[in-house]
Amino acid sequence: MRRLLALGGTALSTLIIGFGSRSLLGALGIAIPLVNAMLFGALISPTDPIALLGVLKSAHVPPSVEATIAGESLLNDGVGVVLFALLLDLLNEGRAFAMSEKTRERLDVFWQMLDEILNGVLFVLIGLEFAVIDFPPGALVAGVLVVVLCLLARYLVVGLPAAAARRWFGLPRGSALLLTWSGVRGGISVALALSLPPGPERDVILMLTYSVVVFSILGQGLTEGRVVRALGLGAEAPSTGGREHP
Repeated sequence: MRRLLALGGTALSTLIIGFGSRSLLGALGIAIPLVNAMLFGALISPTDPIALLGVLKSAHVPPSVEATIAGESLLNDGVGVVLFALLLDLLNEGRAFAMSEKTRERLDVFWQMLDEILNGVLFVLIGLEFAVIDFPPGALVAGVLVVVLCLLARYLVVGLPAAAARRWFGLPRGSALLLTWSGVRGGISVALALSLPPGPERDVILMLTYSVVVFSILGQGLTEGRVVRALGLGAEAPSTGGREHP
């Protein structure tokens, strides 16, 4: 199921967002070639909800839901992530035999810190790009509509299949909506948008990408715990059996 959601879902999401965003922008008087619209669909379709896994763990969602979210996210980043995982597997061997536990802990902290710094640099770069972008009329409305379009595409290609196969894969009720809301866009989309060649279409794609990513992080990311509780997918933390201190 995770392979189907990641491969087929990402391709279908690209088509839905590509054609949908081109139609929405055209209705607002913002012309963009179909190929550029498809580029936007391709760069915004991969999700990055790894940052939300900590929230999901603290909310004690069922393991099947957590595994589906994590697995689908890891697969839909494409061949690059697959190659990275293969190389990482060869490196998990080295960690086990060539490093002490303290060395592994320090190495993990270092790479985690570096990852956060580089993600911060990405958002600083796109912020600097925004300072020189000439926003077309209707840009704010376009951003809002594309955010809705991305959520709809996520529900169609991930939520509905998850709902249809819920019993088969042991997913609880409400999993489809949680999978939809957990489709957070992040650093991958920003990096791909920044790599586009200069031109007016690039400015439009940057504007749309930033709108979706900001909503993903602030809107979806900060409300993930509430959504888990509202859907009844969370559980109380297991009791330790000890007395509480006053």
